[in-house]
Amino acid sequence: MKYILSLLVIILCGNRLLAQQPSISYLLVDEAKSRLLIHGSFGIDSGSVSIEDTTLGIISWSDSLIICDLPDSGKGAGGHVEVQTLHGLSNKRVLSIFSLMVDYLYWGWKGVSPPHELYLGEGQRWSLNWRADIRTHPNNSNAIRFEISKSSYGNYIQVPYIPGYNFPPPNYQFPWRDSSSVTDSSISMKGSMDLTSFRIKFDTLKMSYARLAQFFPGKYIPSTINFDTNGYISNYIHVQDHLPVENYESDSLYNAKILFAPGTRNSVSNPSQNNPDLINIFYNIGSEDHIIKLHTSSSFGETTASLYSIDGRLLKREKISIPAPGIYSFDVSGLHTQLGFFMLQSAKGVVARKVMLSEP
Repeated sequence: MKYILSLLVIILCGNRLLAQQPSISYLLVDEAKSRLLIHGSFGIDSGSVSIEDTTLGIISWSDSLIICDLPDSGKGAGGHVEVQTLHGLSNKRVLSIFSLMVDYLYWGWKGVSPPHELYLGEGQRWSLNWRADIRTHPNNSNAIRFEISKSSYGNYIQVPYIPGYNFPPPNYQFPWRDSSSVTDSSISMKGSMDLTSFRIKFDTLKMSYARLAQFFPGKYIPSTINFDTNGYISNYIHVQDHLPVENYESDSLYNAKILFAPGTRNSVSNPSQNNPDLINIFYNIGSEDHIIKLHTSSSFGETTASLYSIDGRLLKREKISIPAPGIYSFDVSGLHTQLGFFMLQSAKGVVARKVMLSEP
C-alpha cells in the first residue's frame, strides 16, 4: 500500500508539472544580440513563441526563462507576445517600440543685423528606436535599462557642405553600434526607464567620426522625457543657448511615438500632449505643389521662415503667422533644389531642419 501511495504522489506531481499552462511575467530585450528574454512560468516541455503573427526562433527554454531571436525591424520586431505549449496558450505581454528623432544644431550668422544670412549651420541628428515591456514588472524591477536598437542611425548636418574638409557627405548615415565597443562612423546610446514615474532618462548619445574629432565632439545628452502606456511622449525641454560671437545652439525632439502601446492600464493620469514649444516639419516629396507643411500644437505668433540651399544660399524668406495650433504651409514651388535647410524664428526660439524638396 505504501508503494502504491508513493507512485500516485509521483504521478500526480508529474502531471501537475507537465500540465502547467504557460504564463508570461515580463519581457526584456538584448538589442546587441537581437534577443527577446521572456520571464515567467512555462513548464519543462518546449513549445513556440509568437509576436503578432511572426513565430520567433527559440534559442533556449526553461521553466522560468525563454530566450528567442528577435528581428531588429519589420515583422516580429514588436507587438503582442504569446507562448504556446501542449498545455495551452499563455497570457499576452506587449513589446512596445519607442521611436523618436533628436536634433542638436548650432550655427552662426553673417553680421549682427537683419537679414542675418546663414554662413554655417552644423550638428547631429539621431533617429532612435528601442523596445521595452512598459507594463509594471511583477518582480518590482520597475527601473529598467535599455539600449537603442540596430535600426537606429545618425546623420551629421553641415550647411553649407564644404567638399575637401573631411566632412561626411550629405545624407551619410552613421549606423548603430554596440555601446560596449568603439567603432568609427557610428552611433550608440543607452538609457533607463522608470515604470513607476513613467520617465525616460538618456545616457550620452555618441556619434563617432574620427576625422572630425578635433571640432566635432559628437556627444550629447537629451533631456529627460515622460511617457505613458497610451503611447504619449511629452515634456521634452527644448534647449536654446547663445554662444560667443553671435553663434547659437539648440536641440529638439520630434516625431516621437510608441508603437504597440499596451493601453490604458497603468497609464499616467492626464494624458500628455506634444511639447508646446516644438514645431514638427512635414514636407511633400515630388508633389506638384511643393509645400512644406508645418504642424504645431501651440501658438508661435509671428514667425520668420527661411529656406537655404545645401550650400548656404538663401532661397526664400517670408513671415508666417502661427496664432494657434494647426497645420501651416510654406510654398517652395519653383525652387529647383533637392535638399534644403529650413529655419523658423519666433519669440519662442529657433527650429531648424534639413528637408528634401524633391525626389532624387
